Amino acid sequence: MTTTLLYDGSLNGLLTTIFTIYDHKIKLPIISKASNTQKNLFDGVEIITTDIDKAQRVWKRFKSLCESRDSHQVYCAFLSEITGIENTIYEYIKWTFKAQKAPSGDFTNPSVLKIAQAAKW
Repeated sequence: MTTTLLYDGSLNGLLTTIFTIYDHKIKLPIISKASNTQKNLFDGVEIITTDIDKAQRVWKRFKSLCESRDSHQVYCAFLSEITGIENTIYEYIKWTFKAQKAPSGDFTNPSVLKIAQAAKW
């Protein structure tokens, strides 16, 4: 079963949501802004309250594993407000944490390609 995580639309809210995914070991997360959500009877829904400390922990760890260009691209992708970009950012950060380095330049990875394209908008 997927779990839809609703956040307030801020970068800190998104990073808090990513922290929550790891903290609660959520297997199939779908991240969405609370203002853009559609109800689905078969999904669990969790409303995320922004926590600056949790958000900073995620961002600090992410920045320690990548170059400033990579974190800048993720930030620009977030600012693009492309529908569903939150899930792409989550996948990008997940890959970074798993590999202990940013997957920048690996355009065979769909998340890397989408982040690079969104950052150019």
